Amino acid sequence: MTLIAKLLTGGILAIYGMFVVAMPDLQPGDPLVPTTRYEATSTHYSPVQATNPPTPTTTPPLPAAGDCEGWVGVAYGIGWPAAALDTLKEAMRLESGCDPYALGDDGDSVGLLQIHMPSWCTPNGNWPIGWMQHYNLGICGDLWDGPTNLRVGLAIWEGWEGSTPGWQHWHALP
Repeated sequence: MTLIAKLLTGGILAIYGMFVVAMPDLQPGDPLVPTTRYEATSTHYSPVQATNPPTPTTTPPLPAAGDCEGWVGVAYGIGWPAAALDTLKEAMRLESGCDPYALGDDGDSVGLLQIHMPSWCTPNGNWPIGWMQHYNLGICGDLWDGPTNLRVGLAIWEGWEGSTPGWQHWHALP
């Protein structure tokens, strides 16, 4: 078949399609694609009860410096076990007076639990990027934040790799 024959055949089929094939007469607002509508098999709806309450959109203010009870509540909220809270409260009271901005050991220890920066956040031979940074717990400056200080203290107390579990890291405790 030559090119001219192909063009003529295509033109004839196009004209035939315009006059012979019935096209629907669509009006504005008509759906272009017919859809099937499904109805519910039952009118009874049983919602699933949520297991967790919704997350509040605002966070409560942090306790003031010296509010040991308030900081114990924050500690419990971030994961400190209830059995450790009395000792934690005593450690915060003795180490910093429950002041998240406390500074000790000639500037080497910071915050509520007096986390020793050269040991836990400064790069050293054992932890080239720092122990805190290795575990994505923050950087040294984050130790001034009370909740971060308590999270780091919890990781130290629990004995994450590079730490010995227990209270021996807080020398102010009897």
